[in-house]
Amino acid sequence: MIEAVLTAFIAAVFIENVVTVRMLGADTALYSPAKPKEAFELGLIMIVLSVLTAASAFAVNLLWVRLDLTVLDLLTTIVLTILWLSLLRLLCRSFYPALSDLLQSWSPSLLVSSAVLGIGLIYSQSQTLSFGAALGQAAASGLGFLLLLMIYSGLNERLEQARFSQPRALRGLPSLLLAAGLICLAFMGFNGMIF
Repeated sequence: MIEAVLTAFIAAVFIENVVTVRMLGADTALYSPAKPKEAFELGLIMIVLSVLTAASAFAVNLLWVRLDLTVLDLLTTIVLTILWLSLLRLLCRSFYPALSDLLQSWSPSLLVSSAVLGIGLIYSQSQTLSFGAALGQAAASGLGFLLLLMIYSGLNERLEQARFSQPRALRGLPSLLLAAGLICLAFMGFNGMIF
């Protein structure tokens, strides 16, 4: 039992990463904050937002299945994401003002992030996962997003330091996309490691 849970968790973080495999939230990950501390805080916000959205979307999806209104899943997930993000902003403003500033600047990106919507929809519509398993998978997917956010933040920092030692045609976005492609290939290498 524990081995299956651990295997599923590792698979969601490394093998079925939302950014590298499903290409959800790649825009947010590529333009991650330059400071690793801010990237870590943004990743933690993403984990919390993903879990809350997946949990509430899972519960609402059960209602939509009973009423035969599953066509409303996407709209419901969008509304739930807006509500949870607003609530997180209010809580951060009250208890952690430094995080509130970061959340304020990244709110539009998190709001339209396909990673939050994708995680909410994927795990709420899964007929094979229980509620606890869906929450665990959402948390693992958020952790995978955090991992890539940290990697891309360090990558952005290194590319900025080496900006003038690169060829002119590869400065900025082209070198970032090349490095991101190599990172995606490295994550694809984890595919054969689950026993």
